[in-house]
Amino acid sequence: MSGSVRRRKQNCPPVGFLGQLERALVGAVVIGLVTLAGWGGYELGLRDTDTLSSRVQGELESLIDTERRFLEREKRATGENLDALARKMGEMQARILHLEALGERLVDRGKLNKDEFDFSELPAMGGPASAGALSTTLPEMVAELDALAQRIEDRAIKLDLLGDLLLRRQVDAQTRPAGRPVDTGWISSRYGWRKDPFTGKKTLHRGLDFAGKKGTPILAVADGVVTWAGGRSGYGKTVEIRHGNGYLTRYAHNSELKVEVGDLVRQGQEIAAMGRSGRATGVHLHFEVIRNDKALDPLKFVKAERKTEF
Repeated sequence: MSGSVRRRKQNCPPVGFLGQLERALVGAVVIGLVTLAGWGGYELGLRDTDTLSSRVQGELESLIDTERRFLEREKRATGENLDALARKMGEMQARILHLEALGERLVDRGKLNKDEFDFSELPAMGGPASAGALSTTLPEMVAELDALAQRIEDRAIKLDLLGDLLLRRQVDAQTRPAGRPVDTGWISSRYGWRKDPFTGKKTLHRGLDFAGKKGTPILAVADGVVTWAGGRSGYGKTVEIRHGNGYLTRYAHNSELKVEVGDLVRQGQEIAAMGRSGRATGVHLHFEVIRNDKALDPLKFVKAERKTEF
């Protein structure tokens, strides 16, 4: 081997050494790339974590805001429901006061047992306590109050009708002839067939005669309207009063009249003074009760108890 060749071989590195160097360089590059990739992933992970945290925070804030608005709505609804309850309670208290007053008035007018119909006390109720009792919700309470208010209104209407009925019965009692037309005096001639005191012939006497002293007060036997006050053939100075249900009463042979046509008179009111005007043999009152233009026997009305109130 020549010297030049030996020199070139001495100056060139060994083949194994070059392989090791290349592998080292490649490993360094790989490590650098891995390091860069790891650092980039770490940075990217930080950025993703920040984004996730921001999103979660935003969702939580939105949820809290939604809950806050819900609570505000519920608070307003609760306040409105409480206002509605207060109004309902006020209405019910007013209606109950009305019912109590009306009930007490009906008890008085109907002369009912006040101990049995005591509107000032709560109705008696009771029973053992239940362990499974449930609390009433606000909407359920409002619904129950509405139903109770309707029941109270229904009862009020019925009580009003009952009151009207009792008042009509009272009016009927006051407009139906009842009682004596004089406080003093005696019956001198009854209703029915008798001998006429002037002709002696048998005639129908359509009234009831009360004898007494001149000037004795003549009293209306029922409420009504004066439809005649003046002279009438055969009857002398006469008062006629029209009542309800077709009744009319006639008071004849008076010495003086105390009312005029169109006057409203009350039961027991003085309407005339006893006399002997017209066709009469002495001082007396001729009293008739007529219904639907038919004369009735006044005695049963005279015997009836006079009622000034129901």
